[in-house]
Amino acid sequence: MPGKRIVLIGAGSMTFTRGLLMDLVLAPHLQGSTVALVDVNEEKLALAARLARQMIAQEGADLTVEAATDRSELLPDADYVITTISVGGHPAWEKDLKIPLKYGITQTVGDSVGPGGLSRALRHVPVILGVAEDMEELCPDAILFNYTNPMTVICRSVVRETETPVIGLCHGVPNTVTYLAEYMGVPRDELMVRAAGINHMVWLTSLLRNGQDAYPELWDLYQRKGPADRPASFELMELYGLFPGPGHEHIMEFFPWFVTERTGYGAKYGEGLFPIEQQNLGRVERSERLLAEAEGRVPIPVRRSGEDVMEIITAMVTNQPKVVAVNVPNHGAVPDLSDEAVIEVSSLVDGAGIQPLRNTGLPTGAADVLRARLDQQELISLAAVNGDRDLALQALLAEHGVGSVADARAMLDELLAAQAAHLPFFA
Repeated sequence: MPGKRIVLIGAGSMTFTRGLLMDLVLAPHLQGSTVALVDVNEEKLALAARLARQMIAQEGADLTVEAATDRSELLPDADYVITTISVGGHPAWEKDLKIPLKYGITQTVGDSVGPGGLSRALRHVPVILGVAEDMEELCPDAILFNYTNPMTVICRSVVRETETPVIGLCHGVPNTVTYLAEYMGVPRDELMVRAAGINHMVWLTSLLRNGQDAYPELWDLYQRKGPADRPASFELMELYGLFPGPGHEHIMEFFPWFVTERTGYGAKYGEGLFPIEQQNLGRVERSERLLAEAEGRVPIPVRRSGEDVMEIITAMVTNQPKVVAVNVPNHGAVPDLSDEAVIEVSSLVDGAGIQPLRNTGLPTGAADVLRARLDQQELISLAAVNGDRDLALQALLAEHGVGSVADARAMLDELLAAQAAHLPFFA
């Protein structure tokens, strides 16, 4: 079987890159492939390339590594392109969190919705649209797999503005299944789900254990042992009848009552402002470990990362069916949501590509919340593509917790000024 050309853009984002490289090394049907690493940061790119070559040598894998700061050098003839970029990195994310805090808005993550999600979209959409446009010219038959947030806005922008096929990937659904297996005390491989919603606000419309409906078992356990460490998730199950994913720190941001003064801005549910400082401290330790692995001073513990992209590519290459949750245009799979919307939905993957599975199980109230968010995400997408401050303001005014038009204007101005280096369309 001929090898594939897989281009990873944002290779300096080592949390993802390390895991994706492990999955590629462990994928027998992708041996003989080339992995091409792209990042604008030369130092991080060099580390990623060293780590990749060390891992390949350690495992005796048949893979070739290329690296460049200019993606146009590596995109020609690509079969698959994976984006994991973070424009501005953690410093930009910190501004996304702390500027809205001045206006009374606490964000438990701030990477998909909320003022932080808007700010991140304005940075990321133009860059990934540029990748998709380059792909139209340099590798028109390639598929774009996107991991960058905000997922819904990015994928919708690519679908509307280009002809490049895009699939958005997130580990939220598989992580939710793993959580429920642990909560229920059952082997993970006994659980199967159908999921429908949008990224970071998805509902398990079907939960099966060994082929039988497992919701009664989950409800019974909940009555006996309570919500454990996900009180917001179980409260939503009480309200809407289905368990949501991913972790409750994400889904809390979609509902106005979870992060208010009355809840201690999320403290009642064990959450609060995303702990960006703790993440920054952990980055130093991770960087030191990665350097030691890249230099061969310590062995690399190669194991499955839990991400789906290499398994999806394998399913396409081998025509062996696999069901995964992906972010793709709806096209009628979930009748309660717009056909044009990018949704997260369980889909069949095989040699024919990605086929979303029809899902009619969304509760009415949940569907209403999703439709409102999709409308707002369309505003954000158009604002990001066109550098339109008025649309960005309208999208911000649709956010929970915005106190007034004056607050929204001031907050948007401050976010745009703070991120100006990454927002050429708003110059």
